[in-house]
Amino acid sequence: MLPFIPRSVARSAKPTPEFRVASLSASLRHSYISGNDGAQSSDQEILPAAKGKAKQSEATQAADEYAIVTFIALSDYALWSEPGLRRLVASGDEGYIPLSHILHQPPFTTAFRTVLQETAVVKAIRAHANDSFDLRMIVSASSHPTWQEPWVAGNVGGYEIRRKDWKEALQRSRNYSKHEWDDRTIYMENIPLPHRSVVSICRYTLSMLRAPPTPSGSMHVQHIWLPPHHQDNPGNSPKCKGFALVTLTHSEGAGRLLSEWPWEPRHIDLRSVAEPAEAHEAARYGFRTLSKTQWNQLQEEYLAYRQKLVDEIARAEEAVEDLAGPVGRPDVQIRPSVARFTLATPNPAAAPTDKQDHSTHAAVTICAKG
Repeated sequence: MLPFIPRSVARSAKPTPEFRVASLSASLRHSYISGNDGAQSSDQEILPAAKGKAKQSEATQAADEYAIVTFIALSDYALWSEPGLRRLVASGDEGYIPLSHILHQPPFTTAFRTVLQETAVVKAIRAHANDSFDLRMIVSASSHPTWQEPWVAGNVGGYEIRRKDWKEALQRSRNYSKHEWDDRTIYMENIPLPHRSVVSICRYTLSMLRAPPTPSGSMHVQHIWLPPHHQDNPGNSPKCKGFALVTLTHSEGAGRLLSEWPWEPRHIDLRSVAEPAEAHEAARYGFRTLSKTQWNQLQEEYLAYRQKLVDEIARAEEAVEDLAGPVGRPDVQIRPSVARFTLATPNPAAAPTDKQDHSTHAAVTICAKG
């Protein structure tokens, strides 16, 4: 017996052309299926156009990211915090420095896995940040001693870059204080998963500030630091584990984020803090912020708590050794490898308080034989 098929389904159950390109736009698929103008396009006709648009979109996004990181690499904070960069700008020819210098330093090395080609970055800057930076080609090798870096020496044919306001920026960098930058720095925790990279954190911060998430808008962000995870190996490249320290251009922006996304959870009117999509996403992940001063205090508490655990473990091991006596007992084994402490959270700001039970965070294991 044939299976029963309702008429509405039976009429629409005619075989349709198979698609081998899953990334076609909705408009292209609609045009293909409905057969506009009495003609049906083939996959071969659509595929080159779709691929071309995808490549163009990827290239535009990459250029946008290069320009954003360039703003951070030559920001006021970078000039203040990196004496080498400041000296390079001050002693350079009219403020120009080799572009290759910043490509081999954070934030470029943090944001991108490989060293970028200068030509790609130059195109990106000219397309998205031409109002903020000057570029010129190196036509002869420089004899300046500060330029003799492995990747700069003999870099004829490469490029030099400078901020258009390099004189004013250099002067400002000499007048900033650590206290001023701390007031503009906030600790972000539970950053939504799609935004856990240097560029994405910058764009996400801009959206929270209601600033345009473009290279020019990135001037609102001065610096992004990814604190190391306690399980990271020495020398590992920094990776975002959901938390970051972000330095803004103005203290008002920092105060705004601290007010709208406080550390202690409370009811937040999502309609008033950011764009709807970003606000709901932040609320879903539990996004919250803390001032740099408070973060430093919690970090000190965290380090003191960790040292307390280490001391407790050491005392426990000494007590077990005293019980064993000077000769030792063959039926008792101490396993120091299992004497360890486990932190409940991966960052200083979330370290347990004194009100919490710490008994589960340290243990000495004794295995008795027989």
